[in-house]
Amino acid sequence: MAPYSQVLNGKLLKAKDRNTKRDIRKELKTLAKEERKRQQLAIEDVIKNADVVLTTLTGAFSRKLETKTFDLVIIDEAAQALEVACWMALLKVRYQSVVIFICVSTCLQFNLYFCLCSYSF
Repeated sequence: MAPYSQVLNGKLLKAKDRNTKRDIRKELKTLAKEERKRQQLAIEDVIKNADVVLTTLTGAFSRKLETKTFDLVIIDEAAQALEVACWMALLKVRYQSVVIFICVSTCLQFNLYFCLCSYSF
């Protein structure tokens, strides 16, 4: 919490007048809203300028990534993943992009599957 918010919280606890408390609460609410907005803008800026984005299968379908598409999608532990979760990540692939499924069926056996996405989702 920002130092200014801490000062306001301290004033809120000490204030006895109802109108003063209402004004302080209103200002705290405004500050919290502004902080959330700045955090969202910072996250969007980081994702927009990132070369690599790591996420879980279901996290790829989050609001922060809803407009982002990718040239390469790698799905690790694809043998254990649910098909629905894989489709959520596959919807983020650009047309004519590469999809890599990494499957480990036993400790010693390692398989890689490459696909070229020729469909526009």
